Amino acid sequence: MINFFKSFFNKETNPQITAKALQTDIHSHLIPGIDDGAQNFEESKLLCDVLVHLGYTKFITTPHINMNFPNTASIIQYHFESIREYLEPQKIIIEYAAEYMLDEGFNFHLKNGLLSFGKKKYVLIETSHHIKPERFKDIIFDIQMKGYKPVLAHPERYLYLWNSKEKYYELKELGLFFQLNLNSLTGYYTDKPKNIAKFLLKNKLIDFVGSDTHHLKHIEMLEKSLVDENFIAYLNEGKLLNSTL
Repeated sequence: MINFFKSFFNKETNPQITAKALQTDIHSHLIPGIDDGAQNFEESKLLCDVLVHLGYTKFITTPHINMNFPNTASIIQYHFESIREYLEPQKIIIEYAAEYMLDEGFNFHLKNGLLSFGKKKYVLIETSHHIKPERFKDIIFDIQMKGYKPVLAHPERYLYLWNSKEKYYELKELGLFFQLNLNSLTGYYTDKPKNIAKFLLKNKLIDFVGSDTHHLKHIEMLEKSLVDENFIAYLNEGKLLNSTL
């Protein structure tokens, strides 16, 4: 582990500075064995160790809730306890919410209560990368009528938004908050999300950033993302809400 950390942070620019400024990562998959993130407790510990060393002091981890991963609050809480107990002696705060897919099962979860984060009851949502959900506006309205603040995960990655940047403004007018995946800034998800990410930052449309950590490769790329000049400039403007949580 020590050798890994030494090799991980050997650059002239240190990403710990920006991670400490952010304080909170609001999007990750750190709970072992319940989705496509950490597959066991040892992997979960490793991911948490490196993120803590990177400078984060709080995690709101967000396991998938969708048709492939039909998690519930009780399932998430049960598996969450092991990683909470591991981090607690280190004075690192970890909480859980969820990343909800707006699929055919979402209305059931909405009726029964969503896992939210922050005093304003933010709820992280995602959609298919290719197709905009039917009744999208109505779903957002229904979420808001239940007292939640919907946060759209990684808007830069949705193909159905790419053909018109005006669509991002239309979504903001609906009251959506935007969460950028930091690794989009370095082209991890290809050049198009990278360019959209820069557009969203330039036009001050981003409210939160997240690591969306599933595995170690995401964190290895995160080292570069946290020192991206576009992100640092945006962070210095005080527009991000991560540290308010």
